[in-house]
Amino acid sequence: MFRTQRAITVSCESHDSEVICVECAPEENPEGDIKGACDAVLASVEDRRENGGTREVVRIKTLSLIEALVGSLER
Repeated sequence: MFRTQRAITVSCESHDSEVICVECAPEENPEGDIKGACDAVLASVEDRRENGGTREVVRIKTLSLIEALVGSLER
């Protein structure tokens, strides 16, 4: 019972998975979606620093965080 959001996967630390699980889906738990998006941004920044990750990945993850925040405000 896992799903991705707009083809961008984020980790769900509370359920130890690589995609947003149904319990943490934005419709049921907007804070879980925002936390997952924050975690994805932090992970992409760390990857960029340590492993030469790309700016594009950081931008995509940051945009996902902004979308999650706006989505929670629209509810």
